[in-house]
Amino acid sequence: MTKKKILLCGNQKSFSRFLKYKFQDVLNIDLCRDFKEANVQSNVYQAIVIVAYTEEEFLDFLKIYERKIPFAICCFNKPASDTLKNDKNVFFIDTSKVKSQIISQLSVYFEKNVFGSQNLITD
Repeated sequence: MTKKKILLCGNQKSFSRFLKYKFQDVLNIDLCRDFKEANVQSNVYQAIVIVAYTEEEFLDFLKIYERKIPFAICCFNKPASDTLKNDKNVFFIDTSKVKSQIISQLSVYFEKNVFGSQNLITD
């Protein structure tokens, strides 16, 4: 099976590296550290995951994003999280959960938006 390609945007290494490690067996993940310079190409990526620590980071990403590719947001900023979780166009990952629950949420997102019905949940 050919791995699907996703873009993972996050300017801090630890959480992005953790996500890349957890899904490396089923996804080809490109990392982008600068939201303003993300190369979002709908013919290249099947999905995008944004790891944002401030609302400004998310807004920087939205400036270059045209909403042609499904995306999920992992937001570690409480005020921004409260705003984003009410947006029906955003798949919101609740970062107040433990890592295993975050992985389960992302697995559901990838199953729906990238693979269809394959089971990706990993331990």
